[in-house]
Amino acid sequence: MKNPIIVRLSGWFVLILLQIPLVMTFWASFSADSLLTLPTTRWSMRWYVDFINEPQWSRAAFRSLIAACVAAGIAVPLATAAAWSLREWPQRFRYYVLGALLMPATVSGVALGLGLLQVAYAIGLAGQWPCLIGAHTLLGFPVALLVVRMGFTPSLQELEAAAAGLGANPSVVAWRITLPLLWPWLVASAVAVFVISLNDAVVAVFVCGPDTETLPVVAWRQLRHSAGPMVAVAGTITMVASLGMMGVTTAGLWYLRLRKPSPGGPL
Repeated sequence: MKNPIIVRLSGWFVLILLQIPLVMTFWASFSADSLLTLPTTRWSMRWYVDFINEPQWSRAAFRSLIAACVAAGIAVPLATAAAWSLREWPQRFRYYVLGALLMPATVSGVALGLGLLQVAYAIGLAGQWPCLIGAHTLLGFPVALLVVRMGFTPSLQELEAAAAGLGANPSVVAWRITLPLLWPWLVASAVAVFVISLNDAVVAVFVCGPDTETLPVVAWRQLRHSAGPMVAVAGTITMVASLGMMGVTTAGLWYLRLRKPSPGGPL
C-alpha cells in the first residue's frame, strides 16, 4: 500500500461518520424539552423515568427482548441443520438450495411483512406471539445460515473424517467433534439474530398486534404523531442492548479462546 496513512484516515473517517447518528440519538434522549431537540444547557433524565413508568414503553421493551431471545433460539438450530445438510447436497444443486434458503434476506421488508400477514390471517394467528416469533425467525435465519456455514471449514471436515476413520459413529463425531468446534459460530449467529429481531420495525408493523407490539413498533407509531425524546430513549435502549450483547459475547469468546485454544486451529 503506497499511502497507508490516507487509507487509515479514510477508515477512521468512515467509522466516525457511521457513529454520528448513534451519538445524536443518545444525545437527544437527555433533552429537557418535550420536542426532539439536542440539549445544550439543560440535561434531564425525565424521559428515561417516564419510559420505565409508562407500561406501553416498558412492556414493549420486554416483549422485544423476549421475541429476540426466542427467535435466536429457534433460528440458530434451524440454520445449523440446514448448513449441515447442505454439505450432503451435490455441488450442482447446493447453491440453488442455498439461494432459496437465503431468499428472505433478499425480499423487501414490506413485501415480506405483507406476505406473512396474509399467512397469519389464513391460519388464525394474526397479531399473536407465534406470528411475531415466526417472522423474526424467518428474518434472522438467512444471516444465521451464512454465519454457521463459515464454521464448516476444510479443517473441520478433515477432523470429522479422521474421527470416523478411527471408528467413531456419526453421532459421536457430531457431539465430540463438529459441535464443539462450531460453537463460536453458533454463538455469533445467535447474537446476529438477536440484534436483527430487536431492531426490526418494518416486518413487525405488519405482524404485531396490540398485545405483541415491540419497542421499534411503538416508537414508529409515536413518530407518526410527534417526534419526542421518548423515541430517542427507545432508540438508545435498543442500541445499548444490541451493543451490550455483542460486546459481552465478543469478550467471552476471546476469554475462552485465550484460556483454551481451539483444536481446530483457525476455528
